[in-house]
Order: sequence, then C-alpha cells, then structure tokens
Amino acid sequence: MMKFDNMEKLSATQSTRLRNIALFLLMIVLIVLVAHEGYDFGQWLKK
Repeated sequence: MMKFDNMEKLSATQSTRLRNIALFLLMIVLIVLVAHEGYDFGQWLKK
C-alpha cells in the first residue's frame, strides 16, 4: 500500500508541475503579445 500511495503522490506532484509550467508559458505568451501590441501601438502613434 505504501508504494501505491507514493505513486499517487508522485503523479499528483507531476500534474501540479505540468499545470505550473503551462501557466508559466501562458504568462510568457501573454506578456510577449502585450509587449508586441504595445510596440505596434507606439509605432502607429509615431506616424
């Protein structure tokens, strides 16, 4: 039973880590998009 409990705990931590990585990547994508849009907006204002 102990082995099974450890396996469940391991899979739980792995899924949590995957979710954290996914959120981190999503944040990076959002930041890049916002920065890019902001840059485009700045270029448009300069015209």
